[in-house]
Amino acid sequence: MATATEYVKDMLGLTAKPVDEAVVKERLKRGGERLKEVTPRRKESIAFANNEHYVSLGKKGDLVRLDTVPIAQGGKKPDHRVRLSRDLIGPIVKAKRAALTQRIPGYESIQSSPDPEDYTAARLAEKVAVGGYPIWELKRHHSRWAWEAMVSEEGFIRPFWDSTVGPFVPDPKDPETYIGMGEVGVRVYGGTQVMWEPGIDFEDSRWIGIEEARPIEDVEAEPDYQGPKLNPDAATSDIPKERKGSKLVMVTEYLERPCAKWPEGRRLFFANGKVIFPEEPYPLKNVKDEIVDEPCLHRLTYDAEGSSDRGKGLVRSLIESMRQYDQGGNKALEWIQLILNPQWDAEEGTMKTPPTDEPGAVNEFAALAGGQPPKVREVPKIPSELWELQDRSKQEMDIISFSGELAMQKAESGKQAQAIAQQLGLSWQDFVEDFAEGAAKLMRDILTLVQIHYTEDRLVQFRGRTGWEQIADFKGADIRGQTDIRINPATLEPRTRQTNEQRIMNIANMFPGHFPPEVIISAMEGGSAEKLIEGYEDDVARANRIISLIRSGGIWAMPTRPVFDGEEGPKINPETGEVEMVATGQMEPILQGAGVPNPETGEEEQVQVGQRPQMQPVMETELPGWMPRPFDNIPVQKTVFTTWMKTDEWANLGEAQQRASMDIYGAMLRIEEREAQRQAQMQSEMAESAGMQNAAKPPPKPMPSLPALEQGE
Repeated sequence: MATATEYVKDMLGLTAKPVDEAVVKERLKRGGERLKEVTPRRKESIAFANNEHYVSLGKKGDLVRLDTVPIAQGGKKPDHRVRLSRDLIGPIVKAKRAALTQRIPGYESIQSSPDPEDYTAARLAEKVAVGGYPIWELKRHHSRWAWEAMVSEEGFIRPFWDSTVGPFVPDPKDPETYIGMGEVGVRVYGGTQVMWEPGIDFEDSRWIGIEEARPIEDVEAEPDYQGPKLNPDAATSDIPKERKGSKLVMVTEYLERPCAKWPEGRRLFFANGKVIFPEEPYPLKNVKDEIVDEPCLHRLTYDAEGSSDRGKGLVRSLIESMRQYDQGGNKALEWIQLILNPQWDAEEGTMKTPPTDEPGAVNEFAALAGGQPPKVREVPKIPSELWELQDRSKQEMDIISFSGELAMQKAESGKQAQAIAQQLGLSWQDFVEDFAEGAAKLMRDILTLVQIHYTEDRLVQFRGRTGWEQIADFKGADIRGQTDIRINPATLEPRTRQTNEQRIMNIANMFPGHFPPEVIISAMEGGSAEKLIEGYEDDVARANRIISLIRSGGIWAMPTRPVFDGEEGPKINPETGEVEMVATGQMEPILQGAGVPNPETGEEEQVQVGQRPQMQPVMETELPGWMPRPFDNIPVQKTVFTTWMKTDEWANLGEAQQRASMDIYGAMLRIEEREAQRQAQMQSEMAESAGMQNAAKPPPKPMPSLPALEQGE
């Protein structure tokens, strides 16, 4: 076995010996031996999660199953023994999986700079993430991923591009053949399938191995298959008698991350000890088709085992308590079979009718002189210790699983129950945060595949026909550099309808009068507070749409719109910058000072020296469609514009484009000014009205005079 120093040198390409097939097999052998050490206990946990409780680890580390079929039915279990499994672990795991996957994660795409291109890419990335969540069946994959983490101690997930998904279209390179449009696929692996360099953390290992049982026919039907006829050596069950007739072969995928010796990394497939496909580069790439030096699998484990490079699951800790619970219930059933059988005590010869279980039957007996009539033998009760054993086992499972149901039921006060719930919530939150981090990394890899393989027409379906985001900005963005995907763990917390309604009411109370009643009603009917910010998102979208038109020059092709009430203003000549004037058809005198001061006013007297046509400014009846409207949320749109106008991109625009954006900004300021004046006028009128009402009220009655206090009091 290679030493740690040799392993590091080998990975960094500092050794002269090339990494050939023999070295790869040696690595897989080391990883396989470590995997075999933890596989039996993980299979035991899987069995318990599937309500199969009569399995245990044998002396050789293998899995041993006890027979649960009695001898009377052809099995090996003694007839008086009871071996029933009571499924308490399954509901615990299901409840936790449901809590994790009840809601669509709150995907947030964070741009690395204020550049509009990055902002556009980030916004479209969020739309693709949310829209693709049901298409790629991520809820189902997330659920199984969490199940593997809690049951088989480690869950692994990765996306891939499935080119076999239709509809099928002619291949541009060969019109006579058809190829699928392709779609994003997701694979989930359990803790008994993935291996890496023993003694090294998963994230630090330079190689990963994946074992997967696949049908022989499917493997040999692959276009690039180059191996000989395969022999079945795998099965879906670890029971030897169920392996007969298997048509499965164990395929081992070897993934080596890029290094100095292998800049593009390596990907190999083995079956029956031989390479069955041509060597490929490491599959994890960015939008520029560059190999990314990161794990292409994302690991999730319920808990970390400090002294081990492998994870720890939930079910493993519940097994012994589950056995105790089963033992208490089964012993109670055995007590019923052996002891709680009604029997009669009678003197010999007195029972004429054999006792039966027939309802209403008459049992005849012969009365002997001085004898006692037959009577039912007293049956002892089931020992209470058996029920106590079950109760104690449930309490243990309650504590181990952080469910807290029994503890809160026994709480002496509501405050104590709340404290218990908070403590349990902190313990669960750690796993939720790990899940959110892994799910965000998964979505980041999925979006990279979408960038590479999706056409513009397919992306338009996520953006919508009226969306403002530029698809070119999204397809050209580096999801790992210019933008990043995150998930707020709080968005994974399960919420009931009552909780959502209370949240909506709290938001509405925080901003009184901001949301119209119909918006609040719609949000409560939909059960989602996100309805409250739909208007905000519309304003952000409009501002970014106008910015996109300014950048592309398409703003000048945008049609005009009529002016709204209050938007009227003089028309400015674009060439001179002066207000355009027009004659009214009437004449006005031309006055000129005579130079003689008026003795009363001291001002020069003016005399009419002629007439001229009366002029007035030309008022706008239409405005460019890109100018802000009075009903727009000006503070929101102004924030978007000011952020963009601070960038180098805006500074390098043409004069006409800068002038258009400044006109828009100036119009926003004027709308805010008019709104402030209107609010001030309304407040003044309300104050004046209140003052008049107070003045019209009769004066208050004077307070009665208090009696004079007597002297000395």
